Formats: sequence, C-alpha cells, structure tokens
Amino acid sequence: MSRILIVEDDTAMVFGLKFALEKENFEVFSAGSAKQAIKLFEEILPSLVLLDLGLPDLSGFEVCKFIKQKGDVPIVFLTAVDEEKEIVNAFEMGANDYVTKPFRVGELMARIKAILKRNEKQVPEKSLTAIESRLLEILRANKNQVVTRNILLEKLWDCKGNFVDDNTLSVNIKRLREKIGAEHIITIRGIGYRWKD
Repeated sequence: MSRILIVEDDTAMVFGLKFALEKENFEVFSAGSAKQAIKLFEEILPSLVLLDLGLPDLSGFEVCKFIKQKGDVPIVFLTAVDEEKEIVNAFEMGANDYVTKPFRVGELMARIKAILKRNEKQVPEKSLTAIESRLLEILRANKNQVVTRNILLEKLWDCKGNFVDDNTLSVNIKRLREKIGAEHIITIRGIGYRWKD
C-alpha cells in the first residue's frame, strides 16, 4: 500500500484530501508544519508527498529540499501560489508536479497515480511479496544513503502485521536481489544496505 504524506496547515483541506486518498486505498499521514513534516517523513518514508508552499514555520521549498536530499520521493506541490517564478522554482528543486488551489480532486488523484506508476517503472517489474515491496520502497526512498538493519526491522512487517525478525530480513534481501538485480542493493557490512540505481 502506497503511503502519502500531506504537508498542509489547513485542517479542512487535510480532512478532505485524507478522505479522498483513503477511498483510493492509500495510507495517509499528515503534518501541519515543515518541522513536523521533516520528522514524520523520516519515520514513515512515504511513497509520495503532497506539499503546501505556505507553512507556518518554514517554506514548503525547505521541506522539498530536505526530501530531495534524502532520496527520490515524488513531490506534488499543492498551493494557492500561482506565480510563474514559484512554479519554475518548484520544478527546478525536483518537484514532480505543481497543482494550484482550488483544484479538482479527481484530477489530483489521476496525477498522483500517474506519478507513482512512473516511479514504479524505474525498476524492473517483477512479482514482489508485500515485505519485498515495502523493503524496496524504503531502500529507494533513501537512495544512495545507508539504511541500517535496525531501521529496516522497525519499518517492516508481514501480511498479518507481525514484526519481521533479523533472519527473515536477510532472506527477503536475498530474494529481492534475485528479482530486481543484485547491483541495486549494496551491502554495508555490519551496518545495513544502500540502494543504487
């Protein structure tokens, strides 16, 4: 299940977006400030971020910059600011889309799905288990950074909601390498793994 992080301080808008996204079977998280968003991002490692430009503490651009330093997680700016300068700036910082308020929910959903589909196609399409998919998602969200085994164990669970143990993690890493190519998952001995495109 893809995880969406909404970074928006308008609670009514968050409620509406959360409702629409959950209807489309997304797992939804929200943050009302840039600092909260940065903390939450590292905890949940979302599949995509919906990001407002005007936040109460920092600019949405600061959040975008932080996320892009962490890895290649898609970002859709969702903002009332429609000045060309800001739109160009967003795309130059690595945003995948820029949607101005007010927007049509159906259109936004279609854009989100298209971005996630494009992102998934960047790795060979194989039949992955739920744990393998989540493992792939976590590693790719932290591209070129070392993800420790402890962090992976904290964030993985099986289809029944049980935590994955150390041995199961090793088995799933091995299977994932076989399916997508061993060259993508670099072992950092004694620490963890790093994703490489």
